[in-house]
Amino acid sequence: MRGAVERGYSAGGRVYGYGSIPELDQTGAIDRKTGQTRVFGKRPEINPEQAAVVQEIFSLWVDGLSVINIAHRLNQKNQEPPHNA
Repeated sequence: MRGAVERGYSAGGRVYGYGSIPELDQTGAIDRKTGQTRVFGKRPEINPEQAAVVQEIFSLWVDGLSVINIAHRLNQKNQEPPHNA
């Protein structure tokens, strides 16, 4: 995992506010397990919609709202929660 991070790739796991973009093997080498072009790693990319929610949460926290009050506000706005898709 350390090597992946040092090369600028994600070490795995999902982080709300981010997505990932696979970096494919430029030679077109095929992965034997998947039959698809080999993936060297996945570069993290900010998800603008989710990032705005993260910024709002921190702004509300700085303004003194409790975690429960922040959750209530997000629920009132029908904010989509993170998904485990």
